[in-house]
Amino acid sequence: MVLRQLRSSGQYKSVYSQRSDIHGDYLLRGRLYDFKEISGGGTARLTAEWELKDLKTGTPVWTHYYTHDEPVASKDVPAVVSALDRNVQRAVGELQAGLEQYFASVPAGK
Repeated sequence: MVLRQLRSSGQYKSVYSQRSDIHGDYLLRGRLYDFKEISGGGTARLTAEWELKDLKTGTPVWTHYYTHDEPVASKDVPAVVSALDRNVQRAVGELQAGLEQYFASVPAGK
């Protein structure tokens, strides 16, 4: 979903998965900590962290930590899936906004 959203945003010249043979200027890595229903709590939790690394310098230039408990409308499986989906969409939106803010602060041509 992250790749699809970043590609369709029109903000980037190109977006590739790390499995490709293409080498870009930056590497975005993510770590997923939680993607689950919280038992008895009626919530769907997503916790993730992203790091953007400048491949020329090898240093991280931006990080973002996300955690959110999305309410689940009912205790059935479709409701939990729907809540997890909303949570993922929210997380990807935050990720995209953070990246856009970072790149807006980088001088042109860097």
